[in-house]
Amino acid sequence: MFADRLVNDEDRSWFSGLLTERIVADFKTSFDDVVTSDPLLYADFMAGNASDSSRPYVEVTDHDKVRVAHKSLLMIVLITSSQNILTKGRIATLSSLAVTN
Repeated sequence: MFADRLVNDEDRSWFSGLLTERIVADFKTSFDDVVTSDPLLYADFMAGNASDSSRPYVEVTDHDKVRVAHKSLLMIVLITSSQNILTKGRIATLSSLAVTN
């Protein structure tokens, strides 16, 4: 289960409590000893080549790097999409596609 898919505070609180409880019971250690950053993130786009389908999921502790990576990946998608639109005879520009922070 991934907590980012939970839609309300009650469910997120339940999951956090369950995770804390299981870490203590199963690993005999505290949540804070295991989880060193909040939120706890794992991603496959932070390591390796973007076209490599065997990229490993790694823990992401630098959330600023995630923001930079997301912006870079979004630009790649926007550029690729606009090129596809242009090659199909439609009129489009990158400036017509909104990018938000």
